[in-house]
Amino acid sequence: MVSAAWLFIVILLCLLAIEYKEYQWRKERQDFLNRLTNGESIPSPVDIAEKPPPKGGNMYTAGMKRAANQQMDALRQREGDS
Repeated sequence: MVSAAWLFIVILLCLLAIEYKEYQWRKERQDFLNRLTNGESIPSPVDIAEKPPPKGGNMYTAGMKRAANQQMDALRQREGDS
């Protein structure tokens, strides 16, 4: 059975972690407010959205395109043979 001391330590560590996160968020909010009041440029979601999306691939659509190209090539070969 877990002793009360271990339970107290675990609860204390959890509370310390929560307090540390609150401290970080408070500091972040203060920094944001300082930038806002000083008129510094803060990147907005619109500015972030203007960047092109990262080049990536969708395996499903790539496979569908590849299959469609193979079918078109097969049809062209049949037309060429006739």
